[in-house]
Amino acid sequence: MTIEEYAALKSAYAREQGEEAERAKTIVGLVALDMSRAQIIEFLKTNMELSEEQAQAAYDNAMVAHA
Repeated sequence: MTIEEYAALKSAYAREQGEEAERAKTIVGLVALDMSRAQIIEFLKTNMELSEEQAQAAYDNAMVAHA
């Protein structure tokens, strides 16, 4: 692996981690607005272009991290 490939890999990982953190903040905010789990899952699927499984996992992870 070249240094360029390594840097690209680390950059992609950092971007993914940042997206997950932002997604969790959004989910916690939607919960604070009294949206149901189903409404939030649908929001994530529609607005963040996640699959059903990705949306459910994002919701579950955000709730565990927030607890």
